[in-house]
Amino acid sequence: MAEGRKTLRVVFTNSDPKIIKFMLKWFKKFFKISSDQISFYVYINEIHRNREKVVVDYWSNYLRIPPSHFKRVTFIKSKQKKVYRNHDTHYGTLHFEVLKSSDLLYRIKGLIEGLLGQTIMSA
Repeated sequence: MAEGRKTLRVVFTNSDPKIIKFMLKWFKKFFKISSDQISFYVYINEIHRNREKVVVDYWSNYLRIPPSHFKRVTFIKSKQKKVYRNHDTHYGTLHFEVLKSSDLLYRIKGLIEGLLGQTIMSA
């Protein structure tokens, strides 16, 4: 559901708003993570630079997160000028990071290992 990242923090990345909303609810419900413990970052192609506010407002409204929780928009430079059919409805990739989450990372890794171990043993 997300891309990998080598860090000692919990970071989730996706462009599907429904999956992001699901994961935020999952962290809040099962790990008691509050919105104040999460930072949000948007990554989007540089051709959307003039839509920065629109993009942040989209994610903010969809997730019901104040714009102040968004740290920055990173504009990805590319040699090819990609033409998006959905230019006006493209909102990039959202990354969220649980602050001070190295302990949480190890808990999640343990849960995954336990789940995969159970799955392999029962197959």
